[in-house]
Amino acid sequence: MPAVQLTSLNQQIDALAQRFLDPVDFQNGLETLLVRYADLTYKPGQAVRQTGLPYSSYRTAPIVMRALEERLAFLAPRYPEPAITIAEGLWKTEKTEPRRLAAVLLGNLPAEHVDSVLSRLKTWSVPGVEFGHLEALFSLGSARLRREDSPKWLEMIHTWLNSTDQAIVRLGVMAVTTLARDQNFENLPAIFTLSGPLLAQSPGELQAELRALLVQLARRSPAETAFFLRQVIGSRPSPMLLRIVRRCLPEFPVESQARLRSLLQALPREDKG
Repeated sequence: MPAVQLTSLNQQIDALAQRFLDPVDFQNGLETLLVRYADLTYKPGQAVRQTGLPYSSYRTAPIVMRALEERLAFLAPRYPEPAITIAEGLWKTEKTEPRRLAAVLLGNLPAEHVDSVLSRLKTWSVPGVEFGHLEALFSLGSARLRREDSPKWLEMIHTWLNSTDQAIVRLGVMAVTTLARDQNFENLPAIFTLSGPLLAQSPGELQAELRALLVQLARRSPAETAFFLRQVIGSRPSPMLLRIVRRCLPEFPVESQARLRSLLQALPREDKG
């Protein structure tokens, strides 16, 4: 990977930005830039084993990605129509960096394009998409939606969580976890309302995702999360939920751990799992 000279990089991004109104030309130039600053010397199999990065990653230098994200966040609200077209093209590449930038564009579209944002969040979030791509889509692609029109995003997540298809439910849990991770999203009661029924059931195939959600909630607001869990546990919880809660106990402060542990120990034998 070539060394990154900031002056040269900024000049290249400035030149690229001039092509934004021509989506096809812009996308071609963007992908050329990503490759130029990519690490093309690594061995994919080794990289996957060591870092978990997918084969589809260019491994473009982080400083280059940050500069591109900042510029696209500036351009998207000013030129929303080209931004949508470019985002569509970038997502179709199925590569990590272009998809991340597609999510950045989506997450910075103005409020009047909320239906376009929701439509793409729905159509791009399908079972089989790489985990990292979905994380970027949910965290970056819903950014403005979370701030300015969160009820519509919450409604979509609710639909996912109530699907009969566990693969779709998994998407909903990932989306809720993104909400919990966002320090600026203050409506924690909405997260508890969304996740409560599913946590009470705690399907075994979603154990890892539900545990990740509880860990995030415990780190975000341990007191509220402990109170929430006491309510869920008090309504005949599934044995799987109890196992998940036990594994998450270290994420809570000592006092909350003690209260939750006492609650678990006081359960009837048939409920303990």
